Amino acid sequence: MKNFNRFPLVIDPSDQAVKFIMTKPKIQKTSFTDSGFMKVLENSLRFGLPILVQDVEKIDPVLNSVLNKEIQK
Repeated sequence: MKNFNRFPLVIDPSDQAVKFIMTKPKIQKTSFTDSGFMKVLENSLRFGLPILVQDVEKIDPVLNSVLNKEIQK
């Protein structure tokens, strides 16, 4: 997953990929329905930490600039 230019999309009905990904250090798991989603997203962008967004049926427009790498420091 580190060798790609785009962010990975994993379709995982059995949760095996989630269990594997969560063994990596400093990954935060969140969902669009979580009340603290924006705070987790902000902290991960600020400190350069990866996040795992679960239960995504439709991408929230908040993530468009992040996924398109339109971020300014």
